[in-house]
Amino acid sequence: MSTCAELAVMLTEARAALHGLQIGGLVKTRQFGDKRIEYSAGNIGDLRAYVASLQAQVDACNGVARPGRAIHFMPVDC
Repeated sequence: MSTCAELAVMLTEARAALHGLQIGGLVKTRQFGDKRIEYSAGNIGDLRAYVASLQAQVDACNGVARPGRAIHFMPVDC
């Protein structure tokens, strides 16, 4: 399990990789602990999901509550 400080560093690195891809970088390679991952325009969605996951973990470390998704109820004819 990563510490809050390690998660913050990982978030910064992941955001930098995402920014690089968004401004036209072809492939970004990042080392996260013992895992090496290559991101490209083809899997930018995976990188966005990773950034969101890290952000949620950092927020939890800092005691920031993020609202969940709204639940919408549809009326059903009985």
